[in-house]
This record gives sequence, structure tokens and C-alpha cells, in this order.
Amino acid sequence: MKKTIAKTRLVLIIALSHLLINTSFAQAPQKMTYQSVIRNSSTVLITSTMVGMQISILQGSANGTPVYVETQTPTTNANGLASLEIGNGVIVLGNFSTINWATGPYFIKSETDPTGGNNYTITGTKELLSVPYALFAVNGNTGPQGPIGATGAAGLNGTNGLNGTNGTNGTNGINGVTGATGPAGTNGINGATGATGAAGTNGINGVTGATGAAGTNGINGATGATGVTGATGPAGIIAASFNVTGNGSDYIIGNTADYMGADNSDPVLYLSRGLTYTFVVNAPNHPFRICATQFGPALVTGVTNNDASNGTITFKVPMDAPANLFYYCTIHSGMNGTLIIVQ
Repeated sequence: MKKTIAKTRLVLIIALSHLLINTSFAQAPQKMTYQSVIRNSSTVLITSTMVGMQISILQGSANGTPVYVETQTPTTNANGLASLEIGNGVIVLGNFSTINWATGPYFIKSETDPTGGNNYTITGTKELLSVPYALFAVNGNTGPQGPIGATGAAGLNGTNGLNGTNGTNGTNGINGVTGATGPAGTNGINGATGATGAAGTNGINGVTGATGAAGTNGINGATGATGVTGATGPAGIIAASFNVTGNGSDYIIGNTADYMGADNSDPVLYLSRGLTYTFVVNAPNHPFRICATQFGPALVTGVTNNDASNGTITFKVPMDAPANLFYYCTIHSGMNGTLIIVQ
């Protein structure tokens, strides 16, 4: 087949970029010219800047197998155009000169890092709609397979050659004579011990300072006169005494004074500020507690033997007691009542 000189130019638009392929069969260079306009994420041209690019030749489809991959770092011009020659970069995969352009289709994938590195953030893929003829011609067209020829007659087997004779083993060489041991060297002389230096003289002790005079004792203050003993106050008066029993549901409280209503099951009691009251408790397993808040901690001020279940609780109502105090069983909270404080 007669070879014809051909020249093909293919223009591809790839992500606002374009590719120019120019090949010539007369010289058949193993490379293609590529040009791409580079823009950033805001579509602004990147001008006069070195960019990182990776070019891949894919076989079969836009997601096909790469048969050739290379990287380059071209510099864009004042119009943001980057120009390079595919086949002239740093090879990552394959051999550009061995691509069989007859087994297409082929696609060109470009990946770009606008910062000049290998963090490719701009990607585009486009099919080669016509294979460069010169590159196609270099590989040549394969003609149809001819018919299988008849099998020729088998040739005669040649005669076996004679085995060669084994060579004679050489004799062992004679061991050399062992050299004589040299004489031992003499020990060096020890150096003389240096003389001990003279001891230095002791320094003179300093003079002991004189003892200071003792200070005079201060004058004792006069003893104050003993104050007059106050008169003994009268014994406290029990304003009322309450008998307290319990049944697990209520406290039963009774007394001879008129300090509560007719119902004596958890009754409301009326106490006066400054007066003393006793609660004679006979309620096993039902500790009787007087408190400032309902179901609160035991009241301390004015109360003795609080929380008794067998014994006498004494309560002198403080003058600053609030209007309401409370009592309840610390085991059965249903046994409870109110103490109304009056003047």
C-alpha cells in the first residue's frame, strides 16, 4: 500500500479549554500539541502562572481504561492559555509510541491544578472524533489473514553427537610454610609518683560577739473586781402537756387544756411564743419530730429529745418562731400535723 503524506488538525473543547492536535506523517513525531484555557472556580482566567496538569488517553469510553498517562507543568500566557505537547511529559503510565490508534475510540482526559501541584481540581474528558492519520499510519493497517498453508513433510532426525571426554582433575597446590612468631616487646617503665603537696594553714577563728542585755519585764495589769452574782430565775412553767400515741396512720394527741379542737387524730395544735410545752410520747416505732418545714429536718432551737418514740419532748417556743411549725413521724409520713404559733 502506497503511503500518503497527510496532515490532520483536531480541535476539542474541554471544560472551557481547547486541544489542538497537529501531526505529520512526513516526520511522524510521537507527540500531539495540546492547548487549554485555564480558569479558576470563579471562571476568572489564570494568566502567566505555572499550573500542574495530568493528561490521560482513555480507550473505549469516557470512563475507559487509560493506556497512557503523563504529567506536565506548563505556564499560561497573558490570555490564560496553557500549551504543551502530549508525549513529551513525565510518564506515569504506558508508552505513547505504542498506542494502537486503530483500536479506538479514544478519549483525552485533562486534569488541572491551578496552583502548579498535583491536587487536580479541574477535569474534562472529550472523545477524539478522528484519529491522527500520521500516528495511525505509523502503526500500519493490518491486512486480512491469509489461508493456512499445507503442513510440510517432517524432516529426518539428525544423528546424536558423541559425548566429549571428561578433563583430568588438576593436582592440589602445596601449602606455604608458616612464618616464625616474632619476639614479644618489652614492657615500658612506670613513671615516678609525684610528691605530696604541703597542707595549707588553718584560718583564724573570728571573735565571738558580746551577749546583749536582757530586756526588762513588763508591769502586770491590775486584777479586775468580781461582778455581783445575779439572782436565780424562776423555774420554767409548763403551759401544757400532750400525751402522744400512734397507730401507724395517725398520731393520737390528747391533753386537759384547750389547745386543740375536738378531733384528736393528727390535730392542729395552738402554741404561744415564749411558753414551754411537753409531749409525752408513747408510740413505739413512730419517732415524733417537731420541724420548721413540713417533713423537714428536726428543729433544734428550744427543743430537747426531738425524734423520741418513747419519752418526753420539751419544746419552748422561740419568740421569733414563724406562724406555722409542723410535726410528723419520721417513718410514716402520713402521721403529721400543724403547730400554729400565736402570741
